Amino acid sequence: AQFGPNSFFTLQRVIEKRICDRNGGEYFDLDSIMGMIRLSNWDPDLYYKFREEILDRIIEPQNHSLLTDIARDMQSIWDNYYHLEQDRDVCYEIGRFYYGIQYYEKSLAFYLKSTQLHGTHHITEYNKSLCHTGLGDTESALKSLSCSLELEPTYVKALELQKQLLRSQDERIEISSAKNLVGKRHREQDQSNSLSHLSLRNRARSVELFVTFVFTQ
Repeated sequence: AQFGPNSFFTLQRVIEKRICDRNGGEYFDLDSIMGMIRLSNWDPDLYYKFREEILDRIIEPQNHSLLTDIARDMQSIWDNYYHLEQDRDVCYEIGRFYYGIQYYEKSLAFYLKSTQLHGTHHITEYNKSLCHTGLGDTESALKSLSCSLELEPTYVKALELQKQLLRSQDERIEISSAKNLVGKRHREQDQSNSLSHLSLRNRARSVELFVTFVFTQ
């Protein structure tokens, strides 16, 4: 007998039954779960099924090379995806994974795909703002937050992040204004010193001319 679909289904059921048993000695780590997904030829439905278990495990200390390999697996999962079911937002879940390992540009790209395929959602817009924040783009982050709050005005996470970013933005403006003021004063002082120096030179030149005039009479 060969390893076929029935064998894989049996393996999947065993893993699914024991995957969350952290105390029973049968706990499956991230590499084991991804091994099963690779064995399925990167089945998007299987990733969607185990997405929460995968996301829970990426916050644990991991080997960097393992996360790099899984990041490539995500692209293979996406390459195998066909948009058939509106209620399964696989691109959103891939975006969550990439955000979890701080691949903000990749994460943002998949959140944009999610919007294109599944429409605008206040949580997706909030997640986009997190990516923009991670990339240091406060202006884009605030735009995404505004969109999120238009859809759900009472969304607490968006309100809190918007408040935090606006406060940081105001602080940066105050610091920038203070630096500009100091710079302006330095320039004015330099200009004043230059004028004073020029005035002294002119006075010295006038005295020199006067003395020359007096002694040449």
